[in-house]
Amino acid sequence: MRNSDHLGKYWKTYYERVNSAQQKLHPIQYERIEETLSMIPSGIQSILDIGCGDGSITNQIIAPLVIGMDASPDALKNVKSKKAVANINNLPFKNKSFDLVMCAEVIEHLNIDSYQQALCEIARVASKYILITVPFKEWLELSFARCISCGCIFHSSYHVRSFGFGELKNLLTQFGFECKDLRYICPILSADRTTKFEIFIRHRLAREYLTHSEFAVCPLCGYIVVQRPKRNLIGWICAIIRLMQKIFLRKAKPYWIGVLYYRKT
Repeated sequence: MRNSDHLGKYWKTYYERVNSAQQKLHPIQYERIEETLSMIPSGIQSILDIGCGDGSITNQIIAPLVIGMDASPDALKNVKSKKAVANINNLPFKNKSFDLVMCAEVIEHLNIDSYQQALCEIARVASKYILITVPFKEWLELSFARCISCGCIFHSSYHVRSFGFGELKNLLTQFGFECKDLRYICPILSADRTTKFEIFIRHRLAREYLTHSEFAVCPLCGYIVVQRPKRNLIGWICAIIRLMQKIFLRKAKPYWIGVLYYRKT
């Protein structure tokens, strides 16, 4: 089975569970959605929400024309606006079709083969604005999982890239868009003082990849990593150190970052 097949399995499993359980969002997600919506300029007549998922943001957008687009038909079942099943690398819309194109928590999933093409497509169909949000300076290794079946190591949410302030600010300059508004979203108290040495100990010596969930589907063999791996002595020592950091070394850090771009040319 190809990697893309397992990626499809991941999203199908995720949205099947979300749709059937009608799960409520975590409070921080409501704050993220509110902050994201507040970045939409006034007077917008048409919006395309790329990678809209189950419509948690799309369904709250107020505009004459709103289209929620996702590659997964299962994701779109709860979307209340107009919807489209399509791939971000080949958007089925004419040039400058929308006043604003939104892409919330999407581009961190794009691999090297599709990343530039996706940005080009986003810029192509946007006539005035582009709104992008991503996790802020995510340390990808902290969310790595290890498949119990085949040993493959992968990010549990399939994130393959991380973004900081500088990269995001100039992300779309090559396509004629410049940064109009940049906001740090949902500052939380975090103990993210993990060092490369600690990661080395946890991953290499303790063989500890603790991320697990019913949505962590191995991209290599399709196994679902749902059980928490057992810890050894080195792993427990790392856990105690981590607990001390959470108690004494916490600091405010944005969970996400959002940027509104405007078309300059």
